[in-house]
Amino acid sequence: MRIGIDFDNTIVKYDNLFKEVALKEGFIKENWNGNGKTGLRNHLRSQPNGEKTWMKVQGLVYGKYMHGAGMMPGVASFLFSCKERNHRVCIISHKTEYGHYDTEKISLRREALKWMENKHFFDPEHFNIHKEDIYFAGTREEKVRKIAQLDCHFFIDDLPEVFEEANFPSDTKKILFGDSSGEKLSRDTAVLDSWKGISDIIFGQTTDDDIISGSRWVTDQLIENLQRIPGRGNSKVYKLTTTGGNSYALKYYPDQTSDKRPRLKTEFNILKLLHQNHITNVPKAVEKDEELNLGFYEWMKGEPITAPTPDDLKKAIDFIKKLHLLSREIGESDIQFASEACLSAHDLSHQIEGRLQRLQKVSLDSQDLSTFLNDAFIPLLQQVRDE
Repeated sequence: MRIGIDFDNTIVKYDNLFKEVALKEGFIKENWNGNGKTGLRNHLRSQPNGEKTWMKVQGLVYGKYMHGAGMMPGVASFLFSCKERNHRVCIISHKTEYGHYDTEKISLRREALKWMENKHFFDPEHFNIHKEDIYFAGTREEKVRKIAQLDCHFFIDDLPEVFEEANFPSDTKKILFGDSSGEKLSRDTAVLDSWKGISDIIFGQTTDDDIISGSRWVTDQLIENLQRIPGRGNSKVYKLTTTGGNSYALKYYPDQTSDKRPRLKTEFNILKLLHQNHITNVPKAVEKDEELNLGFYEWMKGEPITAPTPDDLKKAIDFIKKLHLLSREIGESDIQFASEACLSAHDLSHQIEGRLQRLQKVSLDSQDLSTFLNDAFIPLLQQVRDE
């Protein structure tokens, strides 16, 4: 199967790069408080010669400063899934040779290829995309002709105008990456705002083989076995065993398109910090790949606590004491708040109230839960609040 993919703003994520470049080149001032590419574009266009300025910024971002761009969340996992299934990936980009008003004449196409090289697109051990499957078109019409010539089964793009071209091949399935609000699209265009969603549409749910494929890149050890650990919440957790007999906890974090929090980075860094400060009854952080959203951790043997005892509570409190003492010794820059951190009794009460409201909605279908909440939990919550 041949899968065609657009490049800019589909594979590549420019995020704050536009603002950084505009600031560095003097097109905006330090105190400009706008946000995102669209906000910057609208601001610059409102200035004298604004359209020309905006085109200059685009040329700089896609050329001279291309190296500062990142990958869209989930696209790395998608490309590994393509490799795992032996599907051919063709990248077809509407990109001119040079940016508008670029006096340095930096090739946008060469910078794009250099970016892909740095991201291991052509590495047989990584995404294994062939350089001859990278195409640049000078016009949108030329891009559509190339899609038809390659007979792509799917084409993924962030611009609906590509799919609305008169000669867009009817046999190619259209996937619009992003938000379609305000756009009039043909019924045969699937609209998905995440690469996880695109992967699910084309391949189905992520498999263990997909996880292993990405894991091979993160660790240089040969993987012998991967065992899914049931009962996890937002993340998928596996016990990974290497041919050398080493065991690790492999954690596959939620898609960052739907959950913007840097959960992998936060958890990995805090575990490193704890070990550096001699708190070792937590897993050791081993390796991570933020583009694949994978973290490797030391595998720690243990049993689930199904019937907590006073001794378990004491150990938990002792651990919290250690964390509290550590928080006084380290600088604020060394640690980030957890996603649901509670820094006061008010914060804690507010969080409990939010969860209670969600449970009350569920309790409409459960008499037992409704009775427990009304007769036991809510009176106890009020008592604790008063105290």
